[in-house]
Amino acid sequence: MSERFVHPHNSVEERVIKIIRRELQIPPEEPIQMTTTLESLDFDSLNLMDIALEIEAEYQIEIKENEAEYFLFIGDLVRYVERRIMRSSST
Repeated sequence: MSERFVHPHNSVEERVIKIIRRELQIPPEEPIQMTTTLESLDFDSLNLMDIALEIEAEYQIEIKENEAEYFLFIGDLVRYVERRIMRSSST
């Protein structure tokens, strides 16, 4: 069983938003919430793949490309990551 790095003081939501901010160069004063649409942040498929790779490395999970296409909101991505973390920790 592989060791997982746990972020005790950061929720998945906070970490995912931090990764998105860094990748898309979004300033801290611009609000990003669970209800923010990916489209409103000018996501494109390349951005999504780069962000997915960072999240996969961060949490040692796999984000399936065919499932990532259905993310409309930040919350969709966060909940997906949370489910993948739960699934991978139960194996």
